[in-house]
This record gives sequence, C-alpha cells and structure tokens, in this order.
Amino acid sequence: MKRIQFSHIEKSGILLFFAILLGGILIIEIKTSRAVQAPVIKRDIVFDSSDDAIPQRTKQKRRFVERKFNHLNEQKKDKLFFFDPNNVSFDSLVLLGLSKKTAQNWTKYLAKGGKFKSKNDLKKIYGISGDWFDHVESYIRIGEQRSTVRNESAKSIDITNNRKEQVAYNPGHVKNLSVRLDINEASQEDFMQLRGIGQSLSKRIIKYRESLGGFYAVSQIGEVYGLQDSVFQLLKSQLFVNEAKLEFLPINTLTVNELARHPYIDLNMAKKIERYRLQHQGIDNAESLKKIYTINPNEIEKLLPYLDFRSH
Repeated sequence: MKRIQFSHIEKSGILLFFAILLGGILIIEIKTSRAVQAPVIKRDIVFDSSDDAIPQRTKQKRRFVERKFNHLNEQKKDKLFFFDPNNVSFDSLVLLGLSKKTAQNWTKYLAKGGKFKSKNDLKKIYGISGDWFDHVESYIRIGEQRSTVRNESAKSIDITNNRKEQVAYNPGHVKNLSVRLDINEASQEDFMQLRGIGQSLSKRIIKYRESLGGFYAVSQIGEVYGLQDSVFQLLKSQLFVNEAKLEFLPINTLTVNELARHPYIDLNMAKKIERYRLQHQGIDNAESLKKIYTINPNEIEKLLPYLDFRSH
C-alpha cells in the first residue's frame, strides 16, 4: 500500500488548522460557562464580632495580646511605691511612670521652693495626667499628718503617723518669741523650745544637719522632712546662722556612692558628675560644674557651698 506523504508546507498547514480548531472550541466553552454563571448579588458586609465568627488563629492571637497586656500591667503595678512628693527624686518619679520631661518639671518646682500641701497640688505640675494621678494617688504620702490637742493640764499631744507621742511643752518658751537659736549650734533640746517642734522633729533637724555637713542658710530648716511650711514660717524669725561651719565635699575624689550620700546629690546626679569629671580630668570650679547641662542649675547652686574643687 502506498504511503501518503505530506510536504513540509502541508504539515505546517495541518498543524495550523488543528490549532485554530482547538482555540475555537476553547473560546466557545468559556463563553458558554460565563453565560450560565449565576449573577453576583452585592451584599453589605457586616462584621460579626462574636467569638463564634472569629477564626481560631485570630482568637489565639487576641488571647496572646491580652496576656501580654496584663503581664505588662502587673509589672507596672510592681513599680509603685509610697513616696512623699516634697522629697521624691528624679529617678523615683521616672520609676513611677512619669516622662523625664515631667519629672524634670517636678524637680524644678521643688528646687524653686515649691511645696505640695495636698495630693491635688500635684496636678499643678505641667505634664501630670489625670490617669497617672489616679494610678498613684493611694501611694502619695505628704509629710506627716499632724495635729495638736491641748488638754486641761496644758500639755500637748503630738499625733504623728497615727501614733500619739507626748511632747515637751513649756508655756514660757512657746510664747516668748525673743528666743533665738543658731541652727548650727543648737541641740535637740534647744529646738524643742520652738513652737511646733517636738522630739521627733528636733531629732530630724539634727540628723539633717549632720547629713548636709552643716547649715549655711535658715531656709534649709524648711527642707526637714515632716516640718510643715506653716510652722517654719512662724519660727524662722527665731533662727539664724552665726557662722557656716560646713563639712566640704572633695568633688574630684569622692566615688559615686560617696557623693550620693549627700542630701543634695542623688545617684543620677552623682553619675553625671563622675562622667564629666572623667571626660575633663577633673572639675576645677563652679563654672565647670555648671557646664553639666543635664543637672538643674538650682540644684548646683544649693550644692556649691559644700564643694571643694582643690584636689584632683
């Protein structure tokens, strides 16, 4: 039997024919399927927020976020502690959740002689939010709640931290406004002659004097913990500094911890002093110290009378 043979051109023509035929069939199939496809009905999308409508993976992610949030809240609560707003440090304010800027506003207010007499006074500080105040309100302790009750025998009972304490009372001294004391020489008994000063406060005054290294101004008595400003204003005219007998701090040789023992230097400030001291091979004078711009100038002014720049 004779085989049918096709030339190269004929083979190409046959292939082209079958390709066109196959393409036509595909086009017809696509058009037919589109024609019978059900019409698309547009519907408003409503998000169902119920737990049943949320995919399992989304639920797991939500539970993880909630656990993380609760853990952070617990950590934040652990940092809360009791504090006196009139004696709190910059670092403590940051630990309590304030921004560094707001903490700096707070310390500046205190350095200028500001006093908080009630919890609501804290709201005067720029940057204090209502949420933060509500969060820490129960931890605020302003000095000592103190009241005086006089009985028929003319004795004064000093109520301090819900603890009654018998205090020396001398009508002659209390009424005699001519009594004057050198605050660097006066003893505990001497301070107890003043109005509003009992045994506890007189001890604190002596302890504060020792911690400072002596007083150079009467206003420093007003910094004593627990001494109300109203009491200080009444008795300050009876106080004076005859000679400032101060213990000096060799600022170029003391360690960070030794510097931080002084009431006017907290740990943060001591570290800044040490860092500057190392970078500049010592601190020569007050002007050099004032170049540490991160330290409040008012804090430096308070500290200067105690500093010895000679040895480094």
